[in-house]
Amino acid sequence: PYTTLFRSLQVMTKFYESLVGFVNVRSAHNYSYLVNPSNVGPHLFLQQVPETRTEKNRLHLDIVVPSLPDAVRRAETLGAVQVAEFRTHITWFVVLSDPEGNQFCLVDAPYWDETKPPYWEDRDRSTSAL
Repeated sequence: PYTTLFRSLQVMTKFYESLVGFVNVRSAHNYSYLVNPSNVGPHLFLQQVPETRTEKNRLHLDIVVPSLPDAVRRAETLGAVQVAEFRTHITWFVVLSDPEGNQFCLVDAPYWDETKPPYWEDRDRSTSAL
């Protein structure tokens, strides 16, 4: 699983459950363990920490989505804030910050279908909640 560290575990668990469509299968006062309901792909282990993030993220998620505009709107309704948008000759993505300020990217899968970057064949869009 991928581990991410947060101060407000309850808020961030709800945010990432809603953002990626995972379910919380195990939790305690200091962690939540989220998995894809189809049991495919990576799991997210969210861990509470006492200190605030003062520098760069300890982990950065890139989440490939079927529609970047729709996914950005959905993330913003969940409390994310758009930081920047980038479009290059091989990819189109938006950097957002979650409710605690941790940055993550939403990446447009259809743009990959058009540009076919080296990692294009490595994704499985059938399991994305976005």
